[in-house]
Amino acid sequence: MRWLPFRRSTPARDLTGWTRHLRNIGAALDVMAPAIQNVAVSVTSSEARVSALAWHEGRRYTGWTPLDLQLSLATLQPPNGGGFWAARLMEVGLLLDRWPGPPRDPLVLAMPNGTLVTALLPAPAGGWRLVTRMVTDAELATLRSGKLR
Repeated sequence: MRWLPFRRSTPARDLTGWTRHLRNIGAALDVMAPAIQNVAVSVTSSEARVSALAWHEGRRYTGWTPLDLQLSLATLQPPNGGGFWAARLMEVGLLLDRWPGPPRDPLVLAMPNGTLVTALLPAPAGGWRLVTRMVTDAELATLRSGKLR
């Protein structure tokens, strides 16, 4: 499975909302741990928590090891370029920014054939409702082309 980056003509500084936040989180992952898998990202209004498996090579141990990060959204900088995780999470952010009402506290789970996204959305009668959606690779390809609603 290969994820293609979103249009290169979209500068990171021009992104807003969840698109900007998730792309910055992905860029931090690309810099900190170039080989990671099984990524889960939980975002609140001020911070993100990331759990993943990262490849570690050492004298005593070589293999996958747990990686747990807490990132402040206020201190994350826009990336100069975009790696795998910056592109993948930015696409999920584009989808979240299109959801009705402002989504709150999303949880993003990277899956082999897509991404599972869970977030709180405003309920019609007031309060919040939990919404979960599996976003396939085909849907993200449609999103990249600008045809997904």
